[in-house]
Amino acid sequence: MASDERTANLLGAHALTLTDSVGAALDDEAGVTGTDAAALITLHNYAAGESLDILRGALGLSQPGMVRVVDRLERRGLLRRRRAERDARAIALELTPSGRRVAQA
Repeated sequence: MASDERTANLLGAHALTLTDSVGAALDDEAGVTGTDAAALITLHNYAAGESLDILRGALGLSQPGMVRVVDRLERRGLLRRRRAERDARAIALELTPSGRRVAQA
C-alpha cells in the first residue's frame, strides 16, 4: 500500500509540474493562460460559431464566469460575439484571426 501511495504522490507531483510548464509556455507564446486559453482552444477545435452555453458547458463554468472570460477575450480582440444562425435569440462566439493564431500557438 505504501508503494501505491508513493507512486500516486509522484504522479501527482509530475502532473503539477507538467501543468505549470504548459501554462508558462502558453503565457510566453500566446499571452493567455488558464480558462482563457482553454476557451480559445475549445472554440478553435470544435465550438466555433456555437453559443456561449455550449462553451460554458465544455469548460464547466458558471454563466457569470463564462461571460467574464468572453468579455476578456473580446476586449483583447481574440473573439467576437454575433447572432447565432440557428437561433436569433442566442449569441454565437467566433475567433478573430488573432484568436485563431493564439489558439494554434
